[in-house]
Amino acid sequence: MDRSPVTATRHHDDTESATSAGEGAPAGHAGDPDWTASIGFEPALASLPLADYLQYSARLDAADGTVGQGASTAFEAARILTWTRRERALDDLDPFNQMLAILETAAHLDLLVMQGRLRALVSNGVTHYGAP
Repeated sequence: MDRSPVTATRHHDDTESATSAGEGAPAGHAGDPDWTASIGFEPALASLPLADYLQYSARLDAADGTVGQGASTAFEAARILTWTRRERALDDLDPFNQMLAILETAAHLDLLVMQGRLRALVSNGVTHYGAP
């Protein structure tokens, strides 16, 4: 069974199709300005799906803002962001949750790069983010 990532494609006639992503191609359609979220049609029901989506958008903007505050790595950005509903600092989390927070931050920063809102440069195995 093929386990390649799947990419959704919007065509000029507004039809859509799904294809396997090629090497280096992003899976899904995140960051495509012609796509909208499927609010309300999800496998897991949410009481306020639009609020969940908007919170995600705000989190993405917050990750973007960390670069303007001087962060250049996912670790530095994660130290600027707050975590959990209680808005805890990264240093207040246990090591396992610190790593999850850093990985989540890297995913947000990578999406921002894909959207053209940030640029990324790898130096000595470390990804550094900056303004495009």
